[in-house]
Amino acid sequence: MHTPTWRLILDPPGSGLTNMSVDRAIQIFHAAGKANPTLRLYGWCEPTLSLGRFQPIEEVDFDAAAASQVAVVRRPTGGRGVLHFDEVTYSVVAGLRDGIPRGVTASYAWILRALLCAFSALGIDASRSNRGLQRTQHPSAACYSTMTPADLTVNMKKLSGSAQVWLDDTVLQHGSLTISKDVFKEAQLLRLDPHQTETLAVSTSTISSICCPVPTHESIRLALVQGFSEALDLRFEQSSLSEEELSIASDISGQFAPGPSSSSSTT
Repeated sequence: MHTPTWRLILDPPGSGLTNMSVDRAIQIFHAAGKANPTLRLYGWCEPTLSLGRFQPIEEVDFDAAAASQVAVVRRPTGGRGVLHFDEVTYSVVAGLRDGIPRGVTASYAWILRALLCAFSALGIDASRSNRGLQRTQHPSAACYSTMTPADLTVNMKKLSGSAQVWLDDTVLQHGSLTISKDVFKEAQLLRLDPHQTETLAVSTSTISSICCPVPTHESIRLALVQGFSEALDLRFEQSSLSEEELSIASDISGQFAPGPSSSSSTT
């Protein structure tokens, strides 16, 4: 199978609405055959709480978010709540024609190979979580309180989580390489009770808690590009979004405002 050169997009920090709408726009264009597979690396211009596509809006304390000047956005992908700021976020948009395996489990595993290689380049010995998705009667609203095979861990603590959505034969997967995080602020924003807050605190790992000195955002970006290149034998060409992609992203940005959870199908 011929693998095209992937686009590498290095974006400056953006708002939650911008970040989510751009990720989705790239997926729309790739699914339509108008864009090459893409690795996009970006950040957040303000602390932002992202919610999974189906996550109940009632789980968010909007008064606490306003008081803390934390924006709230809904992702196009599934999963639970994540507080973003001091991190490097990646998104992958690619399809079956690009070598992505069919199916959620296989495609997660394929991309995780690159993430493991990236963490190794940073001197972090991460591993894939071997825990299946745990169903509980009252699940935590916080992503980092639970582990699935899509997560990477260090010493049984969650270091990096990912979420996916498919559009035809094209997947969008995004996730965070978190440098530091205020887990107690995250717990407050997601209305966690004391027990859930303690679980989140003891279940979360960050790059700054592992590495000394702490790698820069630029070195983390370089490690990600190296990880995808080496683990998956990919070639990259730095590029930028097309005017059409930017226009579509602007048009759909309202879809990611933190309104009621979406009822559209996703994986």
